[in-house]
Amino acid sequence: MLPTTFRFFLLLLCTAATSTLVGNAIVRGRMKNANIGDRIELYVPHYYLDNDANSYKVQLDGQLEFQIDAYITEPQLVFLVFGQDQLPIFLDPSDTLLIKADMFQFPVMVEFGGKAAANNKLLSAYAKTQLTDYNEFNNVRFKIGQWWFSLESSVNEQMLALPRPEFIAWANEKQKESFAVYDRFMEAQSDVLSLSFREWIESEIIFTRAYHLLMYGAVYKNRYQIEDEYFDFLQEIPMVVSAIGSDAYRQYLQVYMARQQVKSGLEDRFFRGQYDFSGTLLEGKSLAYFRSEIIKMAFSSDHFQEILPSYNDFLRHNTHPEYEPKITALYERTSRFAPGMAAPSFGGKDYYTASNFTNTSLSGKVIYLNFWATWCGACVKKMDFFNAFSPELAAAGVVIVNISIDENETNWSDALVANRMAGYHLLAKSYPEQAMAATFGVQAVPQYFIIGANGAIAQKPYSNQPNDILNRLIEVAKGK
Repeated sequence: MLPTTFRFFLLLLCTAATSTLVGNAIVRGRMKNANIGDRIELYVPHYYLDNDANSYKVQLDGQLEFQIDAYITEPQLVFLVFGQDQLPIFLDPSDTLLIKADMFQFPVMVEFGGKAAANNKLLSAYAKTQLTDYNEFNNVRFKIGQWWFSLESSVNEQMLALPRPEFIAWANEKQKESFAVYDRFMEAQSDVLSLSFREWIESEIIFTRAYHLLMYGAVYKNRYQIEDEYFDFLQEIPMVVSAIGSDAYRQYLQVYMARQQVKSGLEDRFFRGQYDFSGTLLEGKSLAYFRSEIIKMAFSSDHFQEILPSYNDFLRHNTHPEYEPKITALYERTSRFAPGMAAPSFGGKDYYTASNFTNTSLSGKVIYLNFWATWCGACVKKMDFFNAFSPELAAAGVVIVNISIDENETNWSDALVANRMAGYHLLAKSYPEQAMAATFGVQAVPQYFIIGANGAIAQKPYSNQPNDILNRLIEVAKGK
């Protein structure tokens, strides 16, 4: 069994010796008992790199066989999808992987061949020791500072059930099980595993434990009266490895940095503070990944002004340009709605009064532009608050404009009939010539904008709590 110190040495050695490779990986296979024309998909997520993913779709031929040529940037986990089932597989750039399966046993029973066979045989054995759920909707989310992090429900159940000593023992035992699987394979055939896969799986094992212990201490600190010395284990965890394709490593970095920023007490610098702090701990691809990610987070959570100096710094000093498209595209979209920019034109026929209005006709008023949907519980709850706020807002010269992104017009109108909601009401899809949700770059709800009396986008409050938004709207109406 490899000692832990050697494992860390291997990770650090790989960091210094490896560089990004790019190539086409080939996945070929046969799906027994399937039908000619059935679809096979290879899903390659690389959001961490460029905020995107690739999906390669082919059909089974007359021999129930398929071949997919996939563009792979980093050694990482990808997913072979057949029907409702998916098989996680590991691919290096320029890998070849042969897959044989029976549709009635997929993805539980799969045979691997080709250059990447050994990597994926070990991956299959390793996965059986894990509680990983790749369906994000099955996970629970916790907020640390100004950002949300996810945990598998099964892991969270262990956190709720086990006090500190027992949970530490549980996390250590899970890591021990994983390394036992790895070590047995290494003893039998270590020479057939690729170096990048060894680095990836060691990172997964080490940082899965570290992530779970860190989340336990951060989320349940008060529940279990966790003292600062609990976090001494962090000193044993390497901060820089080159396995950027390891989801466990990336999650650990994000939670570690978020917790450190919360500890600093500077909540108004949550994103920029992490950007600056990361420069003292990280280097190379680890630094480029983290800084691009924290800029993306800030742009995605309405903290454009806070992170803008960091964005400019990143473009000037970053040594890994492959991480730049992720944030430059987001900058171009976000900057259109930065404070001080003129708000796009919008308007239509209000549902309640059947009268037409535009943002121009509301000139001189501050506009609370609220995007919502009837199926969004958080949206509806937030609108209840603004129903109560509406007299105070009206007295201050603030107008509420609600734009629903519902696809079903009946659901929207029924909700407005059942609950008298304050403000103007438009249905986004009824105005294709304006495409209002798309015009404002709204891809998810709840989302809102504050438009000043001069027609320009105004700065939002740091918090998205209804009372904080109310106070900010009144400040804007007073010209602050």
